[in-house]
Amino acid sequence: MENFLNNLNEKILIIDYTGKILFLNKSLLIQLGYKPNEIINKNILSLTFTKDINAFLLKDTPLKNLYIISKNSFPIEFNINTSRGLYKNTDSIFIKLENYTDNITCDNHKNFIFNNKDNIKKFERIDKSLTLKNNYEIDIAKSNVQLNSINNLLKQNLDCTNEFTFFNELSDAILESLNCDEFHAWIYFNESLIPYCSSSYDELTKNFQSIQLTHYQYETLIKPFTGWGLYDIDSLASNKLHKYYRKTIKQICVQPIFYNNKFLGLIYIGYKDKFTPVVNRNDFISTLCNHFGMSMHNYLLSNNLKIELHKRLKTEKELSFLLRTATDLTATIASNGDFLKINEGWIKLLGYTKEELLSMNLLTLTHSNDKYKLHDLFSGNLDSISTITDLCIRLITKNNCIKWLNWNCSYINSDNVIMFTGKDITDKKELEIEKKLMEESLHVENIKNEFFANISHEFKTPLNIILASLQVINHNIFNKNIKFSKDFNLKKYTNSIKQNSYRLLRLANNLIDITKIDSGYYEIQPKNCNIVSIIEDITISVAQYMKDKGIDLIFDTSFEEIIISCDPDKIERIMLNLLSNAVKYTKSPGIINVFIDKTEDTVIISVKDTGIGIPKENISIIFERFIQVDDTLTRKCEGSGIGLSLVQSLVQMHGGKIAVYSTKDIGSEFTFTLPLQTINNSDIIYNINEDSHSKLDKCNIEFSDIYSLY
Repeated sequence: MENFLNNLNEKILIIDYTGKILFLNKSLLIQLGYKPNEIINKNILSLTFTKDINAFLLKDTPLKNLYIISKNSFPIEFNINTSRGLYKNTDSIFIKLENYTDNITCDNHKNFIFNNKDNIKKFERIDKSLTLKNNYEIDIAKSNVQLNSINNLLKQNLDCTNEFTFFNELSDAILESLNCDEFHAWIYFNESLIPYCSSSYDELTKNFQSIQLTHYQYETLIKPFTGWGLYDIDSLASNKLHKYYRKTIKQICVQPIFYNNKFLGLIYIGYKDKFTPVVNRNDFISTLCNHFGMSMHNYLLSNNLKIELHKRLKTEKELSFLLRTATDLTATIASNGDFLKINEGWIKLLGYTKEELLSMNLLTLTHSNDKYKLHDLFSGNLDSISTITDLCIRLITKNNCIKWLNWNCSYINSDNVIMFTGKDITDKKELEIEKKLMEESLHVENIKNEFFANISHEFKTPLNIILASLQVINHNIFNKNIKFSKDFNLKKYTNSIKQNSYRLLRLANNLIDITKIDSGYYEIQPKNCNIVSIIEDITISVAQYMKDKGIDLIFDTSFEEIIISCDPDKIERIMLNLLSNAVKYTKSPGIINVFIDKTEDTVIISVKDTGIGIPKENISIIFERFIQVDDTLTRKCEGSGIGLSLVQSLVQMHGGKIAVYSTKDIGSEFTFTLPLQTINNSDIIYNINEDSHSKLDKCNIEFSDIYSLY
């Protein structure tokens, strides 16, 4: 029977005729705040409000209201009716208590009459007050309004700790429900208790600051506040929240907010005057805190999900960007090599459509010499393979071109597929091939230069001996120390030996100079000189030779003196080479013109002949090394194909340029320009000290490959 009464929602009190309390059911114990051993056997009069004691003793007087003092020292008002709610029998009195309200509604209810053995003697119908039910319905409606307000409130940013203007319905609803003067909500976030909303927007609350609070310190903060109860401000001076209480507040109630035993914050309710509430609002406050906790948890969970979703989307974008930039090709390929999924890179690289590629096998696109590299992937031994990196294979495009790719692939055992990522390294491979060819060419060129340098020096040593010996022979012939038949033309043969020795010497000198230029060891010795005088002296030195060949050599200049920085020896080399070329390809009677002019910043020197000319298609290669325009030209003259290449190099070393203008069977004109500049703080060299024999030897060497065949 005790269990049955404890499960009833009504408040049940059983006393004897002396007022001794025999039984209180669980519902009444909870509301009064007592434990059974604290109230059983006590007299009801000791708990009854003073003004109700006399009325309670007058048993024939109807008692409408009864105030019983709770454990927390404030009275709880109950409504009883002696005509229905108070029954007497031989041993005990049964009292049904209900929360009081001004609006009483009734319903039929069975009441129990007990005998002295605690057995139910009979059942009678009594009117049950629906006041509590109506109160709960009102509270639930208010709680729903507050819940919506809380949800709206928690949509605000938790970082907005000093913004109070958004607070509206929530504070109004709580102030009205609890008949309080002030309400605050504090949020526990990042180890701080943050003042989140307030019903009193004034200078004090506007300057609220967060309270640093570890997760384990909140118990100390809320320890003074247990259950629903009002506490005097003066008794809480040591509490961390004390400085946030307004001076006008006399009593407060503080309730923590939990969700799944996790501390999320607290609510604070304040009263300006000491207040004795008629109704215990513990259930309402607990429900409010539960709504707070659930809403806050849902908001924080939703916010965390949004943050994680944002991070995931950002990561996906970054991965997508990396896949697009770090790799050219991505594909999902079946274990037999068939394409299952490809990106746009395949279409751009191979030239096939997406549909064509998805109907193909990777092996059909692979170069025949590289198929063996994919054997392990598509031979059924995939379980032994997890990842393959840096696999270089060649694919054949739709137009039969070869593309080199660097592959990374991984076998996904759960899906029985292979993930491929590839980078197009065709350009890299081609560069590697070109680099290898260039290195090989450079190696060959170095060997060739070394060979030319060695052979040139090997040429010069015996040639110098031959020329020295020839000079001795000619001296003895001149002194008639050598006797020979008058019919034998010894001079002709010695001249032939000398000319061909000069020719070999010229070739050796050119090879040595070209080798030095290529290796960077060839240097010019510039001086401030009159370029007009240098060109004129060279022209005069070969004039007689030209005349003997039936060629008129004409020198002309627009200026008598043009001082520039140049190497006189190299300028002579350039002019002798150009003049020898002009003589080679000009028939008698012919004309060779040497002309000097200048512009604002350059000196222009031209050598123009009336020779056989150069075919138009060969003009572009005339300065290339070891190139001769026509083998038929060698019938009249010989050449190595080095001279004009050497001339171009010497002109460029002076900072100038050389060009050729030619028409076949009409003639050619070689024009080179030199910068019109001088060396600062350097004297002008007017007289180049060079004896006539030395200059004659230079001319003989440069003209040594010209033979007269007529």
